[in-house]
Parts: sequence; C-alpha cells; structure tokens
Amino acid sequence: MLIAAGGFAAERRGRDAVLHKYDDVGCLLLALSAAHEETTQAWVEDHQGSGFVPLMEATLVRGGGGSTPMGYGIVAFRDPVAASRFAARGGGQITRLEDLLRAGPQLAEDHR
Repeated sequence: MLIAAGGFAAERRGRDAVLHKYDDVGCLLLALSAAHEETTQAWVEDHQGSGFVPLMEATLVRGGGGSTPMGYGIVAFRDPVAASRFAARGGGQITRLEDLLRAGPQLAEDHR
C-alpha cells in the first residue's frame, strides 16, 4: 500500500503475522470488521505527526473538515486534548472506537 499523505495511515498485524498497511484510518476499521479474527496489534498515525500510536490508545475524531485519503473523515490523535481542539475547530466529534467498529458496513455507506 502506497501511503498517500502523512497523518492518516494505519497498520494491523493479522493472525498470519503479515503487516497490513492502510492509507486511511477508515480502511483499517473496515478491514478489522471484515477480518472476523482477533487483531491484537493495530496502530494509527497521529494526525499531529508524532508517529504511530496503538489503536486502543488513540483518540479518534470523525468529521472536522478536511478530507482523508480515502474519504472516511476519521483521524487519530495520541493526545486527547489535541483531538478535542481539532474537533472543536472543524465541527467534528470525538468518536469511540467501539462505535466505529459497530458501524461496520455503514461506515462504507456513510463515506460514499
């Protein structure tokens, strides 16, 4: 996977130990929903540029202006305060990982 822009990428290590790379956090979330397997290792790129952060530790923002490489509009932050500021500036909202994963196929529908 060619990463199109910084601050949006994600990775997961599958059960087969292969590292799968995504250029949009939304693509990772859809892959997790479709995999139907436990994924214990997943990372998202901090939108502020401080590298990758474990998905379970990231604060996710949906919406908030601007676009992401594949149009899902979800960005991740290492710092929850930075995520809140980003959301407030652009009209986005802090979103729980569970809610995004539960959305599954609806995430793809919303992005069209």
